Amino acid sequence: MQHQIMILRKGFWILLLVLVFWGGLQAQEPSFSRLPEDMVVSNVAATAMYQDKKGFLWVGTWNGLYRYDGYNLKKFKLTITSPDEIKGEKIIALYEDREGYLWAGTENTGLYRLDRTTEQFKVYQHDPKSKKSLPDNKVASIFQDDQGKIWVGTLKGLASLNADHSFTRLENSEISNIEITCTIRGRDGSYWFGSTYGVFRGILTPNGRFSITRMEVVPPGTPSDFAPAHNHIYDIKEDPRKDNIFWIGSRNGLKRFDFASNQIQHIQATSGGLSNNLITSIVFPSGQNDGGFFIGTDYGLNYYLPDQGVFKSYFHVPKQAGSLHASTVLSLCEDRVGQIWVGTNKGVGKMNFLRNPFSALHLPEDVSINSMAYANDRLWAGSFGQGIFEIIRNKDQISYRKIPLNGQANFIHALHADKKGNIWAGTRGEGLLVFKADNPAQRKQYTDANGLSHNYIMSIGEDERGVMWLGTWAGGLIRHDPETGSFNIYKTIKGGGNLAQFPIVLTFEYKNEAGKPVLCVGTRGGGLLELELDKAGFPQKLLRKSTNNPTQNQTISSNFINCYWKDVFGRTWIGTEDGLNLWNQKTNSYKHFFKADGLPDDIIQSLAEDENGNLWVSSTKGVSRFSPERSKKDYCRVYDLQDGLPSNFFNSNVSCYTQDRYVFFGSNNGFLYFQPHQIRDNPVAPTVELVDFRLFNHSLQVGEKVHNRVVLNQNIGEIPKLLLRHSDNLFSIEFAALHFLEPNKNQYKFRLLGFNDNWIPSDAKERVAHYSNLPAGKYTFEVQAANNDGLWAKEPARLEIRVLPPFWLTWWAYLIYLGIIAAAIWMYRQSILLREKLRNQVKMETFKREKTEELGQMKIHFFTNISHELRTPLTLLVSPLEDLLKQENTDASTHEMYTLMHRNVERLKSMIDQLLEFRKIEEGLLHLEVVETDLVRFFKNIAIAFRDLARHRNIQFSFVSSVEELKAWVDRDLLEKVLFNLLSNAFKYSDDHGQILMKLDCNEQQVVFSLEDNGIGIPSEEMPHIFEQFYRARSSQHGNRRQGTGIGLALTKSIVELHKGSIEAYSIINRGSVFVVKLPLGSSHFPPEVLKLYYRDPEDSDHYPYDQNTKLVDTPQEELIQSDNPLVLVVEDNADIRTYIRRSLYPDYEVIEAENGQEGLEKTRKLIPDIIISDVIMPELDGFELCRTVKQEEATAHIPVILLSARSSQMYQVEGYDTGADDYIAKPFSIDLLQARIRNLLNNRERIQRHFDQEFVRKHEVDISPAELSINHLDKQFLEKCIALVEKHIEDPDYSVEQMSHELLVSRTQLYRKIKAITGESPNHFIRTIRVKRAAQLLEKGYSVAETTYKVGFQDLKYFRECFKKQFGMNPSEFVQQVPKISSGLN
Repeated sequence: MQHQIMILRKGFWILLLVLVFWGGLQAQEPSFSRLPEDMVVSNVAATAMYQDKKGFLWVGTWNGLYRYDGYNLKKFKLTITSPDEIKGEKIIALYEDREGYLWAGTENTGLYRLDRTTEQFKVYQHDPKSKKSLPDNKVASIFQDDQGKIWVGTLKGLASLNADHSFTRLENSEISNIEITCTIRGRDGSYWFGSTYGVFRGILTPNGRFSITRMEVVPPGTPSDFAPAHNHIYDIKEDPRKDNIFWIGSRNGLKRFDFASNQIQHIQATSGGLSNNLITSIVFPSGQNDGGFFIGTDYGLNYYLPDQGVFKSYFHVPKQAGSLHASTVLSLCEDRVGQIWVGTNKGVGKMNFLRNPFSALHLPEDVSINSMAYANDRLWAGSFGQGIFEIIRNKDQISYRKIPLNGQANFIHALHADKKGNIWAGTRGEGLLVFKADNPAQRKQYTDANGLSHNYIMSIGEDERGVMWLGTWAGGLIRHDPETGSFNIYKTIKGGGNLAQFPIVLTFEYKNEAGKPVLCVGTRGGGLLELELDKAGFPQKLLRKSTNNPTQNQTISSNFINCYWKDVFGRTWIGTEDGLNLWNQKTNSYKHFFKADGLPDDIIQSLAEDENGNLWVSSTKGVSRFSPERSKKDYCRVYDLQDGLPSNFFNSNVSCYTQDRYVFFGSNNGFLYFQPHQIRDNPVAPTVELVDFRLFNHSLQVGEKVHNRVVLNQNIGEIPKLLLRHSDNLFSIEFAALHFLEPNKNQYKFRLLGFNDNWIPSDAKERVAHYSNLPAGKYTFEVQAANNDGLWAKEPARLEIRVLPPFWLTWWAYLIYLGIIAAAIWMYRQSILLREKLRNQVKMETFKREKTEELGQMKIHFFTNISHELRTPLTLLVSPLEDLLKQENTDASTHEMYTLMHRNVERLKSMIDQLLEFRKIEEGLLHLEVVETDLVRFFKNIAIAFRDLARHRNIQFSFVSSVEELKAWVDRDLLEKVLFNLLSNAFKYSDDHGQILMKLDCNEQQVVFSLEDNGIGIPSEEMPHIFEQFYRARSSQHGNRRQGTGIGLALTKSIVELHKGSIEAYSIINRGSVFVVKLPLGSSHFPPEVLKLYYRDPEDSDHYPYDQNTKLVDTPQEELIQSDNPLVLVVEDNADIRTYIRRSLYPDYEVIEAENGQEGLEKTRKLIPDIIISDVIMPELDGFELCRTVKQEEATAHIPVILLSARSSQMYQVEGYDTGADDYIAKPFSIDLLQARIRNLLNNRERIQRHFDQEFVRKHEVDISPAELSINHLDKQFLEKCIALVEKHIEDPDYSVEQMSHELLVSRTQLYRKIKAITGESPNHFIRTIRVKRAAQLLEKGYSVAETTYKVGFQDLKYFRECFKKQFGMNPSEFVQQVPKISSGLN
């Protein structure tokens, strides 16, 4: 406990002494940094450090040996073979000899020699059985003498290494059997040995032996108990500035030994002096000229100035950035830059005296500094919330004095010190404060109540007259004359200037070429305004306004002004939110400087100028020294946190340059201040080394095998030439600049001579050069590096690389090629006769092929010429044939003949159309019209057209898509031809009961459509020809149904290729064929002129606009049945189209809706509409099936059906009519056309009803014949059933409509609408008509009126007479009297 108290006291006095003596060196105070936490050596004891000749830093730890290149650590695993292996790799000594070997002495496991070329260790260990082995496995000292011999100091004395790797021990000497802890060579050629028994001086004799002399280092009068501590030596250093002066570190303090006078000075640990008596390491820094040196101790690092006798101590301070990372110092090392590396019990860190002298002054609560004023060599600062501070500078000591204010007055946004010693402070909300610098308590306050236009003052400026210019947040510009106390407010000014629109952040004055004063006003958002002043200094008008114009390069770079500075050359610099501007007032042009020009950021906050004309620029990302007059590479130097800045973020328009050559910048965390002349550039150029080689992104170790071959037999930095095979086509080279001051700011450039002679720049984040697929040849890789200040190394690192050619390009491969060529020549000579023999045969085959092609072209030309002549007579044949096929009274054989004729006419017409299309493609006359189409819906439409054919031939035909929607750019008409041709072939060459499968799929690049069948197949020898013109496979000769023209597939292939796609075919005889079509996605493969960008799908609802204000009333079902308006059923899965049709037909029709075919069929059966309008493609049941079912059911067969479809080709229309459709309309349709078609169909129905009334009702016969009624056979059958039922119950007076509907298996509603649709009469009237017509027949046969009345089901004779007279225009008695006349007249 007492010991701890003593340590605390010592720390207190040391800290006090530091504050007193080192206060003047704050700007040069070194800081400490630690290797990153993720590095292995960051938390282990670093007992030895050494920088080799190349510049690598070697770190010996209690966990092994590491090499540091500024970025990464590489561990070198020791080869431990002794029984002490369990004790680990504790390294306590490091040394590099003149041959470049690195030697490592360990605590327990002997001596190691690392060959850095091969990265292999040679191990030397103690062998108890051999006196020529290492004396002991603890090796604490290694050195090479002038004769090149290696000496090692061990626990048991000194020994030299022989050429045969044996050791010769130094015997019969005072140091023969003692522990040697350290060794140095003096400038006089002597050697000094530190041991656990004191200090010894040795002279190397010509025979390679040492003459040893003991040096007394124990203070006189020291008790014997304390003598061992004085004699336990850890380090010895010769003073580089004074001859014969040696500094010795022991377990009991620091000793100064003057060898010339044999005088020794003992320095013990004291409060405020040496921090600890256990001295572990001593280093004289080369970069310091004050005679001081560093001393590592068991507690703290000390910097000692012998001439002053003053110590500066450094310790670890928890949670304090920049302090020593651990207080127990085990080793010290100075690198070539002058940095001191500190090895502690908790890793490795470094301190740097070369860091630039940036310092910070933190104010209470780390307050933000928003404004600054400097006058009469006094500096004032306005803060954000803490009022005003006076910054007191006393030589190098800087402190502050706070001037407290109240409330919002503490938020100072503008500050100015005038020539009379007054301080002017603009506040945020409390107006303007004015007070004497020496009497801040007495101050005046101006607000909007006594002269100001706004209480938020953004800027304060003073002109030559002593007039104050105040910029406000939103109150414009204020001119205040302190002499008169007047305030003049300018919110607007002549010439169009609105001064109150934007906050005014600065003002300054200049004189134009005419000598007139001009006031410049900088704003936040409104650019820079120039106001003309009169002779008295009052603004008169707006001269000009500088704002950013992105289209003109010479306008100001941003409308948000932050700061300005007028330099010693009279130039005006303006900092903005987007770049630095050099303003030419004469031409009103601006030269811009941005981050790309070397500035730390585009947001320029403040400006200041030093005595050398350098412009200092603060930003939100650091500070830069800006000197446009210098060379391009040196005119801008950026400083950030890595250079010692306390922060990178600075506030706007807060800067000054003082008489004692200090630059001040205000930040959001106090002040940054520095003296520019103290900033020193780093004079040490780096060396650059290759540190890693990667093959296929794998880091190769020396000796590692790749495919049974060693690529690196030496370290990548040592190997003179790298040999790579052709297959080693992806490799990387990592490099590092061995300059550790600020490694992350080192710069690089590299190139590969023989591949690209241009330098490729890089930075510390990208220190790897990647190469792939280098051609065979010789190359030279070069890399250069620059330090943090841009100083480039004189020579690059080089690596010769040779890429071997592949085996087919080697010399022996060329020999083989020559042999093959010679053999080929010989074979060619032997084949000349054979070629002559075959030449005629080839000529004949060529002639045949040319004639075949010529014949094909003649065919196409011939058929093309006659095709136009054939189309007209074919058209005249088609129409009559279609009319004949529609006649229902044609006998079966004649109908079959008409069908055969019609099919062949259509086939001939299709062939002619294909010929015309093919001719257009060949002559380049076929123009695409490419639109974006949903292929899934498109393919479904095509598939529907073949469903009836599949049903007729019992072929299992299905369509499968992997996606629900697939958008692609195609010509819809041409793609339809492709699908029809392929499907027609599939059905043509498939047997009944076969299978055909359509598949649609896609990937990221293309659409894939396939058509599979299990038909007869195509022979393999014919597969290469199936896409040729007029080629017909032999398999097509079997039966008329399978005959082809040889045009369809050729046309298909041409259309697919027009779409930049491909078509392939695969087939196996008797197992079927597969055709695969691939079309690219997107539209980039089409020329722009063929794209139809504004095409809309016929199913698009935009085709069918409707007035949403029209109100529709849902009519109840009972009223629908009794309504006089026709009942229209709309079956459509698109709700918008349904609504459009319904609104368009309202109010002339009663409209009911169904969203799919199944629902439409159910409503048809239930409600018996007057007409059905149906889409074709619908879920559950499509329009074709709906139409077919309606026309096949007796109860609904009379209902007219109109089909709507996006497919308008003739084949779809034919299929629609085949299902019984009364009309077929293509989408998008005109509502006028649809209404006209509805009216025509309903008018046709009315004509049938009138015909029924005239030909059936008015006659007295009951029979119905086709000649009398133009109705279909199902309606005829229905009427015959109805008449038969009435005849069956003719005598039953109670026979009703309900009984009839029950017997017909339909509802009363269905019966009512069915009979009404066919006859125009209600069912009751229809039954009554049949009874009356039967009565007329009975009367003709001689039955009496009364008898007849009861035979036809009338019970009331009077009512019968009324019905009869209403039917025939006469009563039954008159009818009986005129029977001959009536019969002859009706017949």
